[in-house]
Amino acid sequence: MFIDGRSIPDNETLEYDVCIIGSGAAGITVAREIAGGSFSVCLLESGDVDLTEEAQALNEAVNVGRPYPELPITRLRMFGGTTNHWGGQCYPMNPQVFEPRSWVPHSGWPIRFHDLEPYYRRAHEVIQLGPYNYDPAHHAERLGLRLLPFDSSSVVSGCSRWHPLRFGLAYEDELKEKSGLDIYMNSTVSNINRNDSNHYVESVDVSTFSRNRFRVVSRYFVLATGGIENARILLMSNNVESNGLGNQNDLVGRFFSEHIKYGAGLIVPVDQTPYRLYTQNHEIDGDLVLHGFIELPPDVVERERIMPCRTSLHVVQDRRVADSVHSFGYLADHVAALEAPEAVDYHVSRIVNDPLSVLRGALGRSADLLGRRGWPIGYVASANIEPAPNPDSRILLSDERDAFGLNRAAVNWQLTDLDRETIRRAQELIAIEVGRSGFGRLRMEMEDSEDLLLHGTGTHSHHMGTTRMHEDPRLGVTDANCRVHGLENLYIAGSSLFPCVGHANPTLTIVALALRLADHLNEEFRHGPIDLDRHAQAGSSGSSVQ
Repeated sequence: MFIDGRSIPDNETLEYDVCIIGSGAAGITVAREIAGGSFSVCLLESGDVDLTEEAQALNEAVNVGRPYPELPITRLRMFGGTTNHWGGQCYPMNPQVFEPRSWVPHSGWPIRFHDLEPYYRRAHEVIQLGPYNYDPAHHAERLGLRLLPFDSSSVVSGCSRWHPLRFGLAYEDELKEKSGLDIYMNSTVSNINRNDSNHYVESVDVSTFSRNRFRVVSRYFVLATGGIENARILLMSNNVESNGLGNQNDLVGRFFSEHIKYGAGLIVPVDQTPYRLYTQNHEIDGDLVLHGFIELPPDVVERERIMPCRTSLHVVQDRRVADSVHSFGYLADHVAALEAPEAVDYHVSRIVNDPLSVLRGALGRSADLLGRRGWPIGYVASANIEPAPNPDSRILLSDERDAFGLNRAAVNWQLTDLDRETIRRAQELIAIEVGRSGFGRLRMEMEDSEDLLLHGTGTHSHHMGTTRMHEDPRLGVTDANCRVHGLENLYIAGSSLFPCVGHANPTLTIVALALRLADHLNEEFRHGPIDLDRHAQAGSSGSSVQ
């Protein structure tokens, strides 16, 4: 049942067995799996079924680190969360991501790939991705397409499935029919209240734009509000623990991770017939889409002691691809800057061999000119890199306040020397194989300056790592079952759990982990839910609804 939180009487207390905070991919997945049984569940959503300006403004944050995208547009505060505008790209993390890596500080998960793979397969059903098959050779043969002619010991092909499922639209009717499930819209959690005498969360405080406030008491709580908000809410919930819930070791908000996007260069191929597996979307299994990419094999990543990365290829057909135009631009830039260019003879020879392309470039035309054909095709190489875990990259609380008087998040996104080395070395290795295989050459378009190299990085708006999993509470915020260390009944769902983030887009892994958490909660209830009354201490409570 859907309920508008603005209609709840002021200072009302509601009671449930499980309270889920957030209705994105993680929250909806957990609700679908645990609701409908013998216990009661509520799902709290800060926004509405449709996007509203006042709810969306709650996403505003303060940037105190590297340049970062405007946060209100990277997250949607509404039913279904950010799945309402995600691109739909999915593939599992590489098994290497789950293992400790000697050259990567703070690496490794408390679970391994084989623990999560059954949930990856179930997540396929949730996201409606079709058969669980990520073999690029299988799909290339099926589609009648070619794989790039690279030695698999140096560069391998991969593929992703795309299905931008809007979780709110897809599962709204199903959730409405679930017995024992209430979904509260326009209900923003302002505080999580733990008991001041034991290790249990008792309730959450909820605020609305109608100025009424209410409280939800529950046996179990699942925080599923995203990689930034999960940390922000824990940090704000500091009535008993002054540093925030679960933050006894100053880890909440640390290890903020974001996939690094970098335009690494241009591949100029000898073969002008496009390799369409990598450059186009291909429909498979109905309305699903398949797209190819290239990456370095795990043993190469380990040998080079760098981070994994995915390189996508985008076809271009313009003046940038012509060698003579590139050389002319190189020489012109140096002359204009009163600098001496290198390899002048080499660049002049390329101009002499193809002067018409330089003329066409000067005239600004890409159509046939002087009897010549159009520009050759090339492939823009765009890298998506797994960042190294970095405790100095973090989410904090700023002094700025939102409409409810709550501290806005402060985002301090930082990169490391290992990120810098990966950006350069990964593309160098791909360039070597592009040349060795006879496919063509990769024209690396990176600045030599280390600062400029990282200055050109972008992001994918994937907020991860801020409540990382680790069995040791000194090294992580939650355990392998997603339970916050030091609290018996508070769990976290979403990409904030990722200790290492791989280069795969996060939603498939978010859903897989949510399914695993739901199984754990269902098992808890099968063995008998916790008895909060037994643990309550006389006269102890969290904060009160003001």
